[in-house]
Amino acid sequence: MQNIRKITTTPLTFSAAALLALSACGVEEDTEPNGENEEIATPTEEQEPPEQEPTEGENGNGEEAPEPTEEETEEPGPENGENGEQPDVELPPGGAERIAEEDIDPETQGELVEDGDFSDEGEPIGFNELAADREPIEAFAAPPASDADEDREVAAELSAEDTVLLGGREVLAARADGIWVEVELADGYGWVEIFVLEGYEHPDGPDGGGEPIDG
Repeated sequence: MQNIRKITTTPLTFSAAALLALSACGVEEDTEPNGENEEIATPTEEQEPPEQEPTEGENGNGEEAPEPTEEETEEPGPENGENGEQPDVELPPGGAERIAEEDIDPETQGELVEDGDFSDEGEPIGFNELAADREPIEAFAAPPASDADEDREVAAELSAEDTVLLGGREVLAARADGIWVEVELADGYGWVEIFVLEGYEHPDGPDGGGEPIDG
């Protein structure tokens, strides 16, 4: 009778075999279809940095704002007025409604002078020494006509100490050697002879003028 050797499996042998089997299963679960065992990182959204408010002295681009110029910081004053207008002048009382250009008769009153020396509208102007000898200085409502002395309307009687504004128009007297200048007064406009205005210079020199307009 043969002796049959009985192989006995010990618990240690079974445990080793089970461990190998479980390890094989774990490899298969972690293995991706491409056969690699690399982890694929999940993309994350980029976070934009928060916008920073511009600080004082900087513009929206983070650049330093330019310094204000002298013209921008200049405050209105008597020289440039509130809106760049002429400075306030205390005008003398008197004045009449402004006469329209088409109502000036070139045959009796005279023709308008273009770009005259006293045509800067709104420019303050005073009177000269000759005016002091002629006080009161009459300002007429319109350039007088030489043949209508009785119809002359006096708009104001001025003093040599007064300051007026130029109206912007001059009329060469039709029948006399002289010019009428429009001036602005407190209540309207008037016309005075050019000889009495400050800064007037007669073409023939200081002794060549000063005669009143025979208009």
